[in-house]
Amino acid sequence: AYCSSLTSVTIPNSVTSIGNYAFLGCSSLTSVTIPNRVTSIGNYAFADCSSLTSVTLNSSALVSAGRTASSSMNSIFGEQVEAYILGEDIESIDSYAFYNCSSLTTITIPNSVTSIGENALPQTATIITSVGKSLLALWNAGYESIKDKTSGKTFNIPRTSIVSTTASSSTLSIDNYYPEFCYAVNVSDVPRTMEGKELNITGLDPDTQYSLEFLVTLADVTYKPNTVPFTTAPLNLITQQPKVISAGNTVVAANTNLDDAETNVGFEWRRYDWPDEIVSNTGSAYLYEGTMEGYIRNLYTGAFWKYRPYYESNTGNRYYGDWVVFDPTNTSYFEPTVHTYAQIKVHGNSAEVKGYVMRGTDKVTSQGFMYWPNNTSFSLRRKAASIPDDVTVVKATGNVMTATLEDLDYEAAYCYVAFVTTEEDETFFGEVKTFSTDVDPDGLEEIKDESLTPALSKGEGVWFTLDGKKLCKPQRGINIIRYSDGSTKKVLVK
Repeated sequence: AYCSSLTSVTIPNSVTSIGNYAFLGCSSLTSVTIPNRVTSIGNYAFADCSSLTSVTLNSSALVSAGRTASSSMNSIFGEQVEAYILGEDIESIDSYAFYNCSSLTTITIPNSVTSIGENALPQTATIITSVGKSLLALWNAGYESIKDKTSGKTFNIPRTSIVSTTASSSTLSIDNYYPEFCYAVNVSDVPRTMEGKELNITGLDPDTQYSLEFLVTLADVTYKPNTVPFTTAPLNLITQQPKVISAGNTVVAANTNLDDAETNVGFEWRRYDWPDEIVSNTGSAYLYEGTMEGYIRNLYTGAFWKYRPYYESNTGNRYYGDWVVFDPTNTSYFEPTVHTYAQIKVHGNSAEVKGYVMRGTDKVTSQGFMYWPNNTSFSLRRKAASIPDDVTVVKATGNVMTATLEDLDYEAAYCYVAFVTTEEDETFFGEVKTFSTDVDPDGLEEIKDESLTPALSKGEGVWFTLDGKKLCKPQRGINIIRYSDGSTKKVLVK
């Protein structure tokens, strides 16, 4: 069939095959669209279509036909085709499918593609896609200079690097961060999901070499950009002299280079005259910027005691400081210890804050947080005694105390500080810290966690479905969700 005047053609969806010589000699044909139901194309179907430069291909059967290096798409559409646009029904591209297309300058890959075979695409062609599974599949196949379908910018591969390392932890940061993906690292083959651009890994063994495998995931596609080697620092656990605040009641302490987030820390204590066969007492401790503290109550005052700090890693290894002997009757007056942690989680117009308090000689009658709007008249260099009068107070309990500050103004800056008040009616403050709330969500669609249906979990992260589409689990607050089809939605998760 000679058709020299035909310039473009769209094959109807009802067609399942294209016969031999179907478009032979259509020299003016510049573009053709093949529907997904077409599973075979006959010999010379597009032979001598010398002007054919653009093919929109929706047929997964053709792209994944298991072609060889000598019979790629050239054998179907000819060597002169400059652009292929693949449709959303295509999930995989077999080895060498487009490899010998020497004239191919651009190929557009949909986000439905999850696997790409060896040498499937020519290295000289510009590959176009959007943020989604296809981008991870392309990176997995070794293609790096990939262009964004919307902006035309080149996608840079996400990589992780070490920000800091302590004796028990390592903080990692992501370069070239895409919020649409989920990120994790494998620590001893156990994935730990990253929230945002940083991850703090705790519970590590001191003075130990590690190699972290970085994982970038979307639905069922995972890409492993790089592996990060590092060595934790040697452990410092230096036992300090205790604070005997009343007979038999003692605050014990140690200086350390452990991370503040460590929870498997504590003290071991025993009477100085006990034989080794008697098991020591143990209790948990709390960390703040290199100081570990704990509180031992009701010690027998007729004998000397000794104590030492310990740290236990996630592998079950326990590390100790030196013993220190003390007299539980040697009392002195001590003020309470109060600290305000800088770690904070902001969700819309609420914030979760954290503080630390260890009682002194006088009993604590009240503790918690004070907060107030941060305005230009307040200086963070002021002493805590200069805190404004018009503060809001939130009560909290425990040595490490947390509280949620609610109903704040959107897009506003706040100061907050931990405090304790003793039975002597004295108030002691921690450090003043600041934070800012999120943008005003007025007009955003509101969704709740329970409306997100659990979908797939394979160790790389938990995935949810919203409106029938998979997405990485959003956090509380404002989320911009980008779907695999390129569409976006801004939501407020409560």
